[in-house]
Parts: sequence; C-alpha cells; structure tokens
Amino acid sequence: MIERLGSQVRGFHEGQRVIAGAITPSGQSYACLCGCGSQDGPDTRHGFRATGGWKFGNTIDGCQAEYVRVPDALANLCPIPDGLSDEEVLMCPDIMSTGFSGAERAEVNIGDSVAVFALAPSACARWPEQGSRVPPPSLASTPWPRA
Repeated sequence: MIERLGSQVRGFHEGQRVIAGAITPSGQSYACLCGCGSQDGPDTRHGFRATGGWKFGNTIDGCQAEYVRVPDALANLCPIPDGLSDEEVLMCPDIMSTGFSGAERAEVNIGDSVAVFALAPSACARWPEQGSRVPPPSLASTPWPRA
C-alpha cells in the first residue's frame, strides 16, 4: 500500500494497493527499451549493466521490511484491483511476472499451445493461463513417448 508518493509520481495515490516487481529497472535505458530490464544501465554509455535492474538488496535496501522505497515508480508499480485479496496477488510480483515475461519474450499469444519442461513456480503461474490443454511432464500420469 502506498504510504507516501514522490513529487514526480503521477497516476497513483496514497493508500492505493500496488505491486512492485523484484526487478526494478528505470524503464528508460537502451536495455529497458530492448526488453532487457534486468540489465538496466541508464548511467552507462551503452545503456546496459549486468544485473542493473536488480536494485532491491543490491544497490538499495531490500523488501523484507514494513516500508520500502520503489525506484522509478511509474515503470515498476502496478495497481491491485479492488476485488482481489492480498492472498490472490501474493505470487504476482515475482513468480507470475516471470512467467508473463518469458511468454512475452517467446511471443506466446493467448490460445497458443506451449510445452512446459520445468514446473518451477513461474511455470506454474503460466500453465493454467495457456488453456491447460496438455499437462506439463511433471504432472502427467504416464511418461510421454520419446520422439
């Protein structure tokens, strides 16, 4: 929940429930504009810096606290709809956003068929959304035949 806003933050209000991802890029560097926000390097000549978007716990304080400062709020905050409980959005900041990011980078569209070869939390977040037509290998009751 937003306790206080910076003077340049627009589109949000104090008291609003929001999600901030684990990776908090500036949204302005060449890396961000190329879809590589985790390599954000706005202060470098070429716009890339290894793990530059991983600010929480690296270049600023982490999130295991009652209050946290979210840099570049316009690029890193997402409002939580009023109808959703905290429990319903618990996995969204890191797990679900990882699944969405992977699907976007792979250009997976709604209705496409996909194969999931690892059922990590991020895959669990994407699998039901893809229509659940075929269970992932770790949930299949019998092994898939070899090609």
